[in-house]
Amino acid sequence: MAHAFRSLKFQGREGIVLPVLAARRGGFPVASAVDREVRWNVGRARRVLATPRSRIRTPCPDLSTISTSTKRWCGTAASAPPRASLGVAKSVLSRRLRHLEERLDVRLIERSSSRFEVSEIGRDVYRHAYAAKHELEEAERAAARLAGEPRGLIRVTVPPGTPANTIADDLPIFLKHYPKVKVQLIVSNRRHDLIEDRIDVAVRSTSDFSGESDYVVKRLGAVRNVFVASPSLVAPSRRLSEPADLRDLPFVGRDEMHPEEVLTVVGPKGEEIRLRVEPRFASNSVAAVLTAAVGGVGVAFLPDAVVQSYEADGRLSRLLPDWHGPDAVFHIAFTSRRAMLPAVRLFVDFIFERLRHLTRTR
Repeated sequence: MAHAFRSLKFQGREGIVLPVLAARRGGFPVASAVDREVRWNVGRARRVLATPRSRIRTPCPDLSTISTSTKRWCGTAASAPPRASLGVAKSVLSRRLRHLEERLDVRLIERSSSRFEVSEIGRDVYRHAYAAKHELEEAERAAARLAGEPRGLIRVTVPPGTPANTIADDLPIFLKHYPKVKVQLIVSNRRHDLIEDRIDVAVRSTSDFSGESDYVVKRLGAVRNVFVASPSLVAPSRRLSEPADLRDLPFVGRDEMHPEEVLTVVGPKGEEIRLRVEPRFASNSVAAVLTAAVGGVGVAFLPDAVVQSYEADGRLSRLLPDWHGPDAVFHIAFTSRRAMLPAVRLFVDFIFERLRHLTRTR
């Protein structure tokens, strides 16, 4: 039995295609199942043609169908992606794709018995459909995140010293309030790549934000380093007017990896100089350096907010008050506000309120 199908496009109703079964001369009668399909399509076409144009609605193609169907063929033309990864049979994909092409009235994939190739418009349709589908999925996930109880792991990096101690002291309050949240606190002077190192929140200070362009930054305030020492270290009669006068005094430093440190110092007129020192004691812990300075081990170059209370009670004295380090911005960095987990958002707000007192008003 030999039969052939031909398609007729009705004028005035673009995109409405009527399959008609045409029997070759001398052919056998049409099978009943096929005949029923033809009669159904004829009836549908008549109803559509009788409907005013203003009432005809073109159904919106299903985004999942577009992205799933075209994903099967949008790899390289030489090798197709595995069907198993899509979870849909090849026959189902082919049928969906054929219906989609009829609905859009375009050719998405050029195919033959031996090869296939995605058309240019097919790639465009796939790209837009995939983006739209991804946005819908993100919207659903965002709603679920906002509605759910804060939970999950938060990885935080913070420099050693006062910021780390401040967070560590108050962290039990946060964890007690949100029992399903876990925190990994990484205390380090290393400048982490938030994406590569899987860091959710980074606390740091910088005067150059060129390295933070990929992140969202929440500013805490300004910090600057100042020279301080124990009153017992410097005789009241000794005159100090510029950084060079400090060369004869012992120093405590914050670079535990090198015997020398080069300090950048800004003068009263905005001039900038480099001061090279050889610390007697060095540590990457601000607390350890602060303790050494209070004990009279040497001059320290520390953030003004850190030494403020020690100056107030007389344990430390400010040296060269007109000279200080470059202004830096103390801030919290994270990858994006979009798709941020509730636990991370709450943690950022929590530490923000506790770290603001370490900065000064510009």
